[in-house]
Amino acid sequence: MIVAQLIAGAGIGTENARILDIGTGVGALAVAFCRAFPDSTVVGIDTWELSLELARQNVAAAGLGSRITLRQTRIEAFEDDEGFDLVWMPVIFLSRAILEDAVRRAVAAMRPGAQIVLGRYAGSDDPLVGVLGDLRTIRSGGTLLRPAETRALLEGAGLFDVREIERTWPAPIGLTAGRRP
Repeated sequence: MIVAQLIAGAGIGTENARILDIGTGVGALAVAFCRAFPDSTVVGIDTWELSLELARQNVAAAGLGSRITLRQTRIEAFEDDEGFDLVWMPVIFLSRAILEDAVRRAVAAMRPGAQIVLGRYAGSDDPLVGVLGDLRTIRSGGTLLRPAETRALLEGAGLFDVREIERTWPAPIGLTAGRRP
């Protein structure tokens, strides 16, 4: 259901569809994208070489080396002329100082009609667990955003159809999506 909401009209599932996985880490989401969308390719970017080395191993083990490209770069320095149909951006790993520039850079890399999905820490019903999650996010250099702030960030970048994806999963991650005109 969530995947269907995110990809509706975004070109995912069509031949030559491209997905940008910002902060790919060990490549698990890049592999999952390729399995879910067999006609798509993924570009995974990360700044940490150790994660990228593990991602290379995971991509090779999955037999997806021809469909997943891994690059060591920051989103603020990322350049790509081919465009993307879907962009995943976990703001929990991006500092507030670079967040607006990072979103602008990601939006510039999107094809018309493409979608971006921002993942943010959504807290917990347990106040102590929520505060500890906030602390972990801040301590790791990430940004805490509330739903209204996340929507304003995407709208400020010129996106439309900005909306919260209804949370139907247990992980404390909230998703906000927006579409490029």
